[in-house]
Order: sequence, then structure tokens, then C-alpha cells
Amino acid sequence: MYNANLTNEGGVGGKFRFLKNIMGLWLVQQCRETWQAQGRPYSFDELVEMAASADPFRSFIDPDDITFFPPATCPPVCANTAPASANRRRTPTRR
Repeated sequence: MYNANLTNEGGVGGKFRFLKNIMGLWLVQQCRETWQAQGRPYSFDELVEMAASADPFRSFIDPDDITFFPPATCPPVCANTAPASANRRRTPTRR
């Protein structure tokens, strides 16, 4: 189960849930933390708005890629992990 990224989570009333761990939100949280440390305190609403207004399918990353497992500064790791041909490597700006 570990290699498949699956887990059992204890719940209320002694029940257990069978789950697949998903890394995507953790990456957003890590990027947000980095930007806050750089003086750019984006709210989650602002990040959602920027994502919604971005060109769709411009870049792809695999959030389960081993590159993301050690702690790191996420924005450059994400930029370097996306396919170079599709990645413009730009920092988000408020709109």
C-alpha cells in the first residue's frame, strides 16, 4: 500500500477510511509559504483567481514526482519540473 500511495485513516466512531494520498494541495501550500516569505502574501482566493485567468494546459507537473518529496522552495522546483517547451517560468502577478 505504501508504494501505491494508499493509506488507512482513523475516523470518528472507530471507523477507518481507505484513502489515496494526493500531493497537489501540499505544493500550493508550499508555494504560498515561499511567496509569503518573499513579501507576496497571496490569499488562496487570489491564487485561484490567477489560476483561473492563466492560459489553460500551459504546463504540467506530476505532484507525485519524487522531485517534490524533499522540502524545497516549491516555485522554482515546479518551474523546473514542468516540460521546458511549455513552461514560460514566470512569477504570478496580482490582477
